[in-house]
Order: sequence, then structure tokens, then C-alpha cells
Amino acid sequence: MRYNPGAQSCRIAAGIGGGKVLLWHEVGKRWSGKVPADLYKGPIVSAMRSSWPRARTWTVLEDNDPTGFKSTAGMNAKRESKIKVFAIPKRSPDLNVCDYALWKKVIRTMRRQEKKYPKNKRETRGQYVARLRRNALALPRSFIDDAIGAMAKRGACLYAAKGGHFEEGGR
Repeated sequence: MRYNPGAQSCRIAAGIGGGKVLLWHEVGKRWSGKVPADLYKGPIVSAMRSSWPRARTWTVLEDNDPTGFKSTAGMNAKRESKIKVFAIPKRSPDLNVCDYALWKKVIRTMRRQEKKYPKNKRETRGQYVARLRRNALALPRSFIDDAIGAMAKRGACLYAAKGGHFEEGGR
């Protein structure tokens, strides 16, 4: 949004894999080392177990947030939950599927819906968060598979740009 409407923000932990949104969890607390530790031990490991029940370990791609995922509590929780990390360079949203695809698509869908609303329509925070979740969970398998598949091309673009910026679409 171009302005602050004064509404409280929502923090969502999201994860995709196997052609679907595997994790959609509203983080109700202020972000700190304890929050990702709780996520790893709870919603993340649960999502992994239900999607890949025979696996002994799982690998996730995450951002390089030093106050959360890279905190001591976060690192210990990953180790205890047998979760490994596919590391990407710091400040590299071009390689994080949730950043370059999931959030972009969900927000576009939300804004398209809002354009059709009557001017006097008001949505509570709870309704907004529920609609956000519905839109994410409704993403088609083909979109998620294509988004994950785009990582190889994006990695090649990043390599060609010698770690620098590259234009969306790979031009």
C-alpha cells in the first residue's frame, strides 16, 4: 500500500513444496529468536511430517534473518527437528520463492479482488487475514511448480550478473 491505513500488520510464516502451500501460520508475536524456534518445532516440522512422512530429515530454504532463523534458538530448533537449510546469499529475494512468486501472486490477487469492492466495504483484520490465507491456499499446483522451477533460471541470472541485480524476466 502507498499509505499506512493504521491497521496492525500481520506476520505470516509461509512455505511451499510438493506443488502446494504447505505452511501458512500467522505469527502473533513480535519477531525474535524464540518465534522461529517455535515455528520449527511446531508448524514447520508438522507440515514436513505430513507431506513427507517417511523422511528422516528435511531441507528448507529460508531467508538469512539474523534475529530469527539464524539466531541460536532458531539454529538449535532446526538441529532438534532434523531440518537442514538450503542456504542462499544474504539479501537475495530473487532466489526466495516466497518473495519472488508466492507473495507477489497473493498480493496481486488481493488487490484485484479489492478493485471490485464497493467503496463503502470495510474488512476487519480477521477477515483480511482469512482472505489472505484462502488466496494463498488456492494457488494452483502449476503456479507453484513453475515458481520453484524458476529458481534454476534465477540462479543462472544471478551468476551472470556476478551476484549483482538482474531484471525480472531475465532480460
